Amino acid sequence: MLLILPVTLYCLFLYERKHLETADALCRSVLVSQVFVLIVNNLLSIFHVLNGTSVFLSYLLFFVCILILYGHRYGSRPEFLFFLKKKERTGEKEPVSSRILCGVLIAFMAGLSLVLLYGAIFTVPYNYDSMTYHLARIGHWIDFESVNHYVCNIDRQIYSPVLAEYNLLHILLLSGNDSFANFLQYAAMLITAYFVYQTARKLGATKLFSYFGAFVFLFMPLTISQAITTQNDLFGAMFFVLFLYELLDVIYLPNITLEKTQAAQIMRLGIWVGLAYLAKTSICASMLFFMPWLLTVCLKRKDEVGKLLGSVGIAAGAIVVTIAETLIRTFLSGGRLMMDTASGDISVATKNVSYILVNILKNFSLLITQHLYRPLNGFVYRLAIGLGEKLHVEVNNEAIAFHGFDFLHHMNMGEDMYSHDKTPSAFAAYFAVCAGVLMLILLVQCLYFSKKNKTLPLSERIDIKQPLHILGFEISVWLSFGFIMALLRWQPWGTRLLYPALAMTVIGSTVVFDFYLTKAKRTTAYAVVAVLSLLVFALALPSVSYNLTQANAFVENGCKDRMDYYYFGNHQEGNFRTMLELSKDRGDEDIGVSISGDGYDYPLWLEYHNGYSAAKLRHIIVEFEDTKDGSGSVIAKTGSTSDAPDAILFSQKGDFGPDDELSYGGCTYRCVWASEDRASSYFVRN
Repeated sequence: MLLILPVTLYCLFLYERKHLETADALCRSVLVSQVFVLIVNNLLSIFHVLNGTSVFLSYLLFFVCILILYGHRYGSRPEFLFFLKKKERTGEKEPVSSRILCGVLIAFMAGLSLVLLYGAIFTVPYNYDSMTYHLARIGHWIDFESVNHYVCNIDRQIYSPVLAEYNLLHILLLSGNDSFANFLQYAAMLITAYFVYQTARKLGATKLFSYFGAFVFLFMPLTISQAITTQNDLFGAMFFVLFLYELLDVIYLPNITLEKTQAAQIMRLGIWVGLAYLAKTSICASMLFFMPWLLTVCLKRKDEVGKLLGSVGIAAGAIVVTIAETLIRTFLSGGRLMMDTASGDISVATKNVSYILVNILKNFSLLITQHLYRPLNGFVYRLAIGLGEKLHVEVNNEAIAFHGFDFLHHMNMGEDMYSHDKTPSAFAAYFAVCAGVLMLILLVQCLYFSKKNKTLPLSERIDIKQPLHILGFEISVWLSFGFIMALLRWQPWGTRLLYPALAMTVIGSTVVFDFYLTKAKRTTAYAVVAVLSLLVFALALPSVSYNLTQANAFVENGCKDRMDYYYFGNHQEGNFRTMLELSKDRGDEDIGVSISGDGYDYPLWLEYHNGYSAAKLRHIIVEFEDTKDGSGSVIAKTGSTSDAPDAILFSQKGDFGPDDELSYGGCTYRCVWASEDRASSYFVRN
């Protein structure tokens, strides 16, 4: 059944490519496919029929519709069994040396992609976020055949962005398991790398430097660590780069006229923002910093105010329609369209500029860690502490330190520095800094030539249109990256939160370097690319070896005992399996779950899904009254709903022993089993 998904998407791509260039067709295909996912999940959820069969039929219907549209528009069928015809090449042919270097870069990128494909196939999902909410929420959706609001002990399952999990839900339903769950981020990696190249090309970079940009992105340790997980940071970065790719089309328009094609372009920009919101909400804040550039361009070309306001209306409408389902769900859950818990305490809790500057340096220190020359790692750490002393800022103040974590104690140089949420990307960070210096030089040059052009005849004026576009993009990238470093309260696991914005700096850095180096001797440009590529490769190796550890262990074990690998960070397998056997022996099918925010909800669901599919787990909210009877042996509790389940299990929550009692929904329950630490227990209805 899973094959229907890639076949349908490929058919959609063929349809779009028939009248568009390859990059534009792929961009449009991703957008349409994600809108389709949103519609299908919400429509089927209304009737509580969101299951493998209905999703398969939805894709089949989509596939048939594409075939009909293809035949109606082009009078033929898509050439599924043939390679795509190459578009005719235009422009100057690249020099031999450049083609050789491009070929080497492509070969290394292909090699890494194959290695990570191995990792994506054999890495059993195990990270904390996936076990507690990314995949855990999917288990509930599958059991109740709906993505509608549900009561949950782990609020991140309710308020966190949903789009990555919507796609994973289809993968799990169509495949029947999570063996292909890592493929979503892996596919996002390939698409993002491709559009890093295409966006650089659209900004005027040469093929060599555009390939180098894709190479830098692909070999970022953060990319490597994300590509074989069920996280959503790389997935979110994909929407960011696709937004930038389409934004350039609007930037390059001669004027805003809002004719049909332009209106569609602006509507797509709005949809990209909405999809980014549903994929990784913080990315929208980064996108916002490209708007001053767009506004400046519109004012410079003297676009009509009415047309600009119309464009804003179209884009805003597209955003609201795209995110409406999440806004409605959040309102049902918390009575507000946006909850504080959606961002929680990860944002800085101060407006004091001094504290924010120190916070920026602290966040930057996470990214620049590397293994080649360790003394360099402490430079930004010392800089942040020194700046804090001069500005009278306590670096561990909770306003700029997540839960007050000690900055020096959690320097990003431990054994786990290449895990998916701590991975640094030193080259990309330093590359951005160097490009920032060149950006300032370019700014001075543009100001100088702009002033000089006013004194020259029209025929003698210097064309600075492309440098201005490069400058606008690079300034926007830096504002975007700087803002996210200022916004996010420093935490030891913060690199993945900075990742999408950092990844976009690679495009700007590449284009700026290309602008200056292509003016030098070709051999100089080639030498710089070759040396920097070797450095990028060397910095990426530890991340590859570290992140393949789980896949290698699984393969060495003969790909057996898959369930054991989910418990890598929380060894609750004994407790979960004991409770499963109790449920099976008693025949309990409606099971209420009260679990801590750190509880491994997904492995618990998997144990029941694979070992006792008749049972359905549902979260219930148990209010602790801390009252006991005279003997102290009976503990009274109250439930927030009246639908009492057959049994209630507690996981890493509470303090219960055998024969303790609680009341829920008007019924009395008795504890028949408790773990040694009394944090996990199983209650049955009397």
